[in-house]
Amino acid sequence: MRPLAPTLPAQSPAAAETEPATPDPVPPKAAETARRFVTAWGSHDARRDTSFSAAGRRAAVYATDELARQLRDPGQRSARLWQQWVTAQTRVTCAVDHVARPDGAPAPTATRAYARVLFTCTSRATGQRPTRSPDQLALEMHRLPAGTWRVGALINA
Repeated sequence: MRPLAPTLPAQSPAAAETEPATPDPVPPKAAETARRFVTAWGSHDARRDTSFSAAGRRAAVYATDELARQLRDPGQRSARLWQQWVTAQTRVTCAVDHVARPDGAPAPTATRAYARVLFTCTSRATGQRPTRSPDQLALEMHRLPAGTWRVGALINA
């Protein structure tokens, strides 16, 4: 004879009302800036761009001054990948799938918010089938005195 499955106590209507509400969303203008930043930062065109860092320069317009300086720095980390892309005439286009507040992130304030951006990049090399790869990026968003939102940091990137 099998033991009976335990029964769960019924949840009272009062208990249901005290469950936490959905977390505060990313402020809409911050979310839009995050979308634009990730689209620019992740998209490359080896047929037209002069270097891998061209995407960083495009994304810099959505960043704070400090982060923008870092994004404009060409660096050497991606030189090999860039050469492969130039040879294959690769285009990488990124599309944002979703923007939300990261798990465990503090609630947005008037001047700061955190955003997790889920996106899909499609790579197309000449003569090859496109490949898609999902990715995500966590961003720290800063609201400037003028009221515009900018990306201040890439978290764990």
